[in-house]
Amino acid sequence: MVSPEQEATTYQSVVATVDEADVEALEERLWAVGAMAVSCEKIAGEDHFAEPNVLQSSANGWQRTRVSGLFPRQVLAFEVIKQLPPGRDYKICELAEQRWEETWRRDLQPIEIGERWWVCPSWCETPAGAKEVIILDPGRAFGTGRHETTLLCLQALLRSSISAQSVVIDYGCGSGILGIAAAKLGAQVLATDIDPIALECARENAAQNDVSLALHEDPEVIQTKADIVVANILLNPLITLAPHLVSLLKPGGHIIFAGVLNGQCDDLRRAYAHAIEFQPAVLKAGWALLEGCLRS
Repeated sequence: MVSPEQEATTYQSVVATVDEADVEALEERLWAVGAMAVSCEKIAGEDHFAEPNVLQSSANGWQRTRVSGLFPRQVLAFEVIKQLPPGRDYKICELAEQRWEETWRRDLQPIEIGERWWVCPSWCETPAGAKEVIILDPGRAFGTGRHETTLLCLQALLRSSISAQSVVIDYGCGSGILGIAAAKLGAQVLATDIDPIALECARENAAQNDVSLALHEDPEVIQTKADIVVANILLNPLITLAPHLVSLLKPGGHIIFAGVLNGQCDDLRRAYAHAIEFQPAVLKAGWALLEGCLRS
């Protein structure tokens, strides 16, 4: 006979504490073997990752990270562990459905991003006095507004001069949150990502927000010229993609970059110095946002 406590335990978590350099590989593997959610948390009482799929540099990032994958109870966790990278001390934790859902929803409340704009999970009421709301639930792609880099990009878009004539490219769109914000501001938006799951999420989120995104699955062949290119990705891709991203700008076009740490700003500026005149960086909790215009 199944006890009430066992009946309520409908989820289980596979957990391992790993070095920072191993975080990304373990995250990707957990998703690949069917995790419903993956979370990362620094140990020793430090702040947790606000969103998945963010890899820090070893010089400035965290040394040890607790990585957890959430699975339904009927999944055999020991079989899952056999498919994960070897040499880790994996633990299995059982989670009561009520506790997990209540904690998840309690922690994911509306976030004000500025000018009475909010990012709001679908289960929450619209905040009083809200001018505009982006409805977005956590899902399979990066970008819910809770990570500093996403928030910095959203605030930069709100500061920009977007109109109905504006073309915005959301490069590496993840959940599509930045493209959705630009569309709500009136822009024509092209959103692109190399991950087909991200594109699927972006499509679903755009529909939930009653906006249209032109989705493109091959970022490096895009030739559309944009008034604004926004890219919330890591330093190395931003540097590698410099010629391509610059080529996407209209004369006088504007670029918004995030996903870099404070100490990486100079490297990013050097990669674009020939083409972009940058403003002073905007810093938040160790992260930096760089905005600039195409040199005439």
